[in-house]
Amino acid sequence: MSESYAPVLPEIMLTHGDGMIRIEGVVSGTGPAEVTATLSISHTGSGGSMTTQQSRSLSLGADDKHVPVASTGINFGPDSYLMVDLSVTFEEVVIAESRVEIGVAPER
Repeated sequence: MSESYAPVLPEIMLTHGDGMIRIEGVVSGTGPAEVTATLSISHTGSGGSMTTQQSRSLSLGADDKHVPVASTGINFGPDSYLMVDLSVTFEEVVIAESRVEIGVAPER
């Protein structure tokens, strides 16, 4: 690796209300870091299946807290399955990741 980086803290935040879930990926810095954060979402429910992915390049410092990567809202019911991954890469190497999984994964 040509440069060093300080560790980063990825967080997935979920807010539930009125049959929906708001999903937000944020990253906090502990020192200087030039990274790429990617939020990946897979959802299966009564309306079918969907997969989406959003990435953002970030220049973080020690004072950067909860820097947004991406956010979205989806319908979420009793039969829903949701998997959310937030990964942070430095020079194409994963240096931090977080995952939230809710529900029972559908059989493939």
